Amino acid sequence: MNSQMMYTAWNDYYKGIKTLDKKNTQNNYINYLENLVNMIKSDPSIRIKKENQKESFSGKCLKVENERKDLGCIITVPMTEKLEKFKLTEQLKYILEKNEKIILSNYYEFSLITLNGTTQTASLTNLFELDNKNSEMNLENMEQVNHLFDELLSN
Repeated sequence: MNSQMMYTAWNDYYKGIKTLDKKNTQNNYINYLENLVNMIKSDPSIRIKKENQKESFSGKCLKVENERKDLGCIITVPMTEKLEKFKLTEQLKYILEKNEKIILSNYYEFSLITLNGTTQTASLTNLFELDNKNSEMNLENMEQVNHLFDELLSN
């Protein structure tokens, strides 16, 4: 994907989540995330499936797979929650047993966590900026978060 298309995809996502009230249901936010991943994936054989999983923190999960294997999943938590609260839980360990890589996200912060215990975290923005109607997406932040998705989406 060229950088302009990537920027457009992330900017659409950023603007979309800014329009929602933070008290909105996860269903509203996860649609923006699903659309984003479908736009930034470089391999057309990668499929994104929305799943309700009993073992996920919020019940919302985007399963990422291609015709050969499961690549991982994106687990979401409510926007007002900090990711650190969920990182070392038994629940997360259980999800990692089923997925080599996951992205844990509250829709503006993202942590790529792998089965071998590596964690990389990047923030697209912060809650204060999301509340600011005039805020713009930071290009450097977008590139750092996009790198996490590249890792998840790679075979």
